[in-house]
Amino acid sequence: MSLHAARRAATSARPFLLVLLALLATTSLDAQRVARRTGVESIPPVSPRTKWPSTRAVAIVGRGAPIVVEATSDGWVVLTPVGPWAESYDSGVSKTRLQVTPSEVRKWTNAIRTAPSDAPAAATNAMPEQPNQPRLGRGLVQLVTVIQTFGRQRRYFTFQRCDGVGAGWVVSPEDLSDLLKALDRAAVVAEQGSPRAIPPTLSRPYYASEVSCSAAPMGGNAPAKFPSDAPAALRRYTDVGVRFVVDTSGYVEARSITMLPGAPPLLARATRELLVRWRYRPAVRGGAPVRQVVSTAVTFDPARPDLPERSPRLPTRYQAPGFGVNDTFGDVDLAEQRAYLATDDGWVQVRVGTWNRTGAFSGAQEWFSPDSVDAWAARARAYMTTDSARVRRPKSYAAERAAELKHPMGNTFEVRYMTGLAADSQWAPRGEMRGCSGPVYRGDRIDSASIERFVAAARAARAERATPREPTDSAYARGDVACAAVLPDAHALQAELNVWRSPRGPIPASMESRNVRTEVLTSFVVDANGIPKPSTLVAMPGSDRRAVAALRASLERYRFQPATRSGVRVNAFVIRNWSFEPRPRCRDSYDGLECPRVYSDAARR
Repeated sequence: MSLHAARRAATSARPFLLVLLALLATTSLDAQRVARRTGVESIPPVSPRTKWPSTRAVAIVGRGAPIVVEATSDGWVVLTPVGPWAESYDSGVSKTRLQVTPSEVRKWTNAIRTAPSDAPAAATNAMPEQPNQPRLGRGLVQLVTVIQTFGRQRRYFTFQRCDGVGAGWVVSPEDLSDLLKALDRAAVVAEQGSPRAIPPTLSRPYYASEVSCSAAPMGGNAPAKFPSDAPAALRRYTDVGVRFVVDTSGYVEARSITMLPGAPPLLARATRELLVRWRYRPAVRGGAPVRQVVSTAVTFDPARPDLPERSPRLPTRYQAPGFGVNDTFGDVDLAEQRAYLATDDGWVQVRVGTWNRTGAFSGAQEWFSPDSVDAWAARARAYMTTDSARVRRPKSYAAERAAELKHPMGNTFEVRYMTGLAADSQWAPRGEMRGCSGPVYRGDRIDSASIERFVAAARAARAERATPREPTDSAYARGDVACAAVLPDAHALQAELNVWRSPRGPIPASMESRNVRTEVLTSFVVDANGIPKPSTLVAMPGSDRRAVAALRASLERYRFQPATRSGVRVNAFVIRNWSFEPRPRCRDSYDGLECPRVYSDAARR
């Protein structure tokens, strides 16, 4: 072929090559796109070489409402409320801490010591305002002092938590003396680590275990929805595990978004587009907003109804927002709870509750056979016919329980006379469902029409399958079980304290000796006996390899409460965030919750 002919052939083939390249670019699998980005997304949000401050346990003050007092080597004094009155734990991480400087501690302890002590006062039932009473802390978290008068002046403390709730208790003279001594000692230990408290940094994000208040989703966040082009086979319940960084303004840093492997590419892309629109109450450390690593799951549920959007309340850069009810429960949709019915493999699925802003169902659910539903409907009709002839006492919760729809191991749906959640609700029969760990979720009013809905669902279930399909050996997603597989709380090491904590990750000696902390978001399968399967463990890309290896080696030793569905234990997928946090150094076994023995003699100096 001549050079001219070759050039002519190459020129004529160029459009075809361009089209071919375009097709390859536009039709490459989304999984391939994700794979090409893996090298960037696998960068850990916090470098393992970070120099974390060490923690010195000082004391546990109080027994009825215990507070752990600690000091850190970067010059801070930390107070953590624990026990039943404190904010709930999330994977072993307390959401509320009070981080103050030694100078703030001394100013507060001096003010308390010079304040009037308990003394007789004129008998009155009034609680006078005390605007000048000393407060310890800034921002959302504070230890507030009130002098309460009920025939005698008593000092009353309130711990203002991150969730906007104030938990209060009367302080005895002995507990007050112990608290003041512990704070004085903690101030000295903190200054030994650093003469001045080192302010928070913006050069790296913090983990939840390092901040006073964790980043919390705002009530106006858009819900998770399936993309319009999602095929029918993809429209099933799916949890997408995600990790990202929330900045000091409450925005999600787009480049930090990383996902657990295995998410369908279409839902992974939808999750990424959703997260960049979300807003958070920024994390706070030592009274200042900081960046924080957040690990959670975004849920796509085909049963979720379309709920109205709510306007977000955006925080400013330097001030956390005020609390309204939608901010306090930012991840919960406060729409009216009601009963939702569906059919699945010949079963009638009953849900009572609503969906939260991360897409997950917030309430209780169970799968019942059509025969049990019909029998319950007959009993409920008879109960309501008989009971409606009686005169009920308004606002009384001592009503007789109606016929129950239940499994021996499952959740229970029942009808009781009660008022609704709304202020103008009337005394009437309403459905309610008892959840897995004991809470009761109140649904809508039960009448002949709503009972007919149950009967119609039973007919539809029979039409779908003559005999309900028994649960299989395959692993179920969280939304496809009545009770998810959960890891029970463990009692704190201090036997005399009524403190239960969610187990933390098994931190290896190589990390603890170097005072390294981290978080690892994982997914794995827990079998019907509650035993996790290490072979199914999937960890978030970029996680500390030492932590992942230690977790994989010890995962089978954890015992979960197995998931259940239609009263039967089943295999289930679990998405869990593990916190790996070095234990504090202790002077003796009564300094902290994790001080069964002396870990270091440094505190004896």
